[in-house]
Amino acid sequence: EPSKFPQALAIATTAYMTCYMMVASVTYWKSGSNAPSYLLDALPFALSRAVAGFCMWIHVSISFAINSQALCRAIVAFMERRGDKRHKFESLPSDDEGEDEDEREDEREGAGDEEQKGSDK
Repeated sequence: EPSKFPQALAIATTAYMTCYMMVASVTYWKSGSNAPSYLLDALPFALSRAVAGFCMWIHVSISFAINSQALCRAIVAFMERRGDKRHKFESLPSDDEGEDEDEREDEREGAGDEEQKGSDK
């Protein structure tokens, strides 16, 4: 629901900032001014470093997927507004159009069931 987006964004941003601040604080507390610029360098070569690296990989993969989708949509919207004749893009259906199509399909299925019941009598 779009009206809840500002609240969800505020909660997510607060959660991210809290996590980042906790990690930064613990790192500075443990290493002081000798904290490495790349945080994983502070971990010993053990299971903890492998787990942290894997979590970093998941984070980057998901962030890339989300950011690239937003970037691609923005590029397509820009090209459509510009009237670029070299590329033809199909319009993406809005949420309402998809619901209307589902409702029409349900109505067609319901009408077919009624016809079949009438022929069974």
